[in-house]
Amino acid sequence: MKRAAKRRTLPASIKASSIPISEHSIQATLVAILEYKLRPGVVRIAIPNGGLRKIRVAMKLKDEGVQPGAPDLLFAVESGQVIWLELKNAKGGLSDAQIGMHAKLRALGHLVGVANSVDKGLEFLRMHGLLRP
Repeated sequence: MKRAAKRRTLPASIKASSIPISEHSIQATLVAILEYKLRPGVVRIAIPNGGLRKIRVAMKLKDEGVQPGAPDLLFAVESGQVIWLELKNAKGGLSDAQIGMHAKLRALGHLVGVANSVDKGLEFLRMHGLLRP
């Protein structure tokens, strides 16, 4: 006999309405919230494109296939649908590489969103049915 899955609840210490300053903080906070809010069956993958790196690390990542402009988070859902989310801080804008990559992904039929806060990220994901009710 299968046990019913225990539903996780969001800890009181994590508030979706807090507005972290850095893109890293926004992504880390969103990912922590998604541990509780993401709908079962949705696969979430982080794409580690951003950040400053030593040249040797950057060269290795390029050799391994890292693509400039790839959005920060990928969500794979039923029927092979792929949804991407780019996170920016309040002052951040899209680079030319990001604009180009987003256009390519959309041309393939993928959904691509850009959010400059945890709340906007959650709103985008909720709008596309990725969050628990």
